[in-house]
Amino acid sequence: MVKWADKPDRTPENPELYVCVIAANQSIGWQNVVWIKEILQIFDANGERTNTKEKLREMLSVRQTTDSNNGESPHVIADKNGFVLALGTAVPKAYREILRDQDFYSRFSNEELEKMLNIPNEFADFVLGKEFESKFDAALAECMG
Repeated sequence: MVKWADKPDRTPENPELYVCVIAANQSIGWQNVVWIKEILQIFDANGERTNTKEKLREMLSVRQTTDSNNGESPHVIADKNGFVLALGTAVPKAYREILRDQDFYSRFSNEELEKMLNIPNEFADFVLGKEFESKFDAALAECMG
């Protein structure tokens, strides 16, 4: 998210104070999830924002989204939770349940799933796996506070 220099900081009431910049050379799945994740960050509290070089370095050094939150700082936890929430938003729970129940994902490669679900192929197994719901629920609970 890029902040307009002459505007105040974003709020859930004023998300338009930022522009979401996405790399066009990424797959559509990555573009979709990055856009969703960045938009969801309007709900982050001030202490959860990655708004300094130091916070960005720390966040990038512990980037494993599928790992549990092990004492990281609030902005790292918010970023990891935001990614899980973005994946869940991209593939709504009703769809995940149907796809899981029908063992849908075992019939297709992750590359095919990326095209069908609009998520990065390396996260298809994670999103359609059984542990995703508990991770999504935990991320949502932390987000809600």
